[in-house]
Amino acid sequence: MTYEEMQRMMEFILEQQAQLTANQQRADERAAKADERAAKADERAARADERMDRADKRIDRAHKLIIRTARTVDKLATTMVERVSSLSEELGAKFAALADSQMRTEEAVRRLTERGEKTDEAVRKLTDVVYDHLREHRNGERDVSRE
Repeated sequence: MTYEEMQRMMEFILEQQAQLTANQQRADERAAKADERAAKADERAARADERMDRADKRIDRAHKLIIRTARTVDKLATTMVERVSSLSEELGAKFAALADSQMRTEEAVRRLTERGEKTDEAVRKLTDVVYDHLREHRNGERDVSRE
């Protein structure tokens, strides 16, 4: 190998070494950036975990509140059903009493109507007697033409 060939080979090796060094620097930079991204991703994941923990706690509190509310609603519903049932019984008794009272009132009205009809008949008869009497005795005098 001649001096020139050796010189070219050394230059080639130096160029290759320079390229390898440059490639290694770029790879190191990419690795550093990847490490930064990974670190940021880890930070975001840690913050997301914290948010998830807080959300889990809020969900647990909401779940407990829902259970308490459901129990309260259940108690209120039971109370309302009992109250409505009681009111229904009271109302049924009052309607029965009202119906009984209405029947007694209708019977009393029927009897009064019958009495009114009898009274009307008696008044008509009395009126007829009075008119007959008045015709027979005009102005206190007896109608002798009829006798």
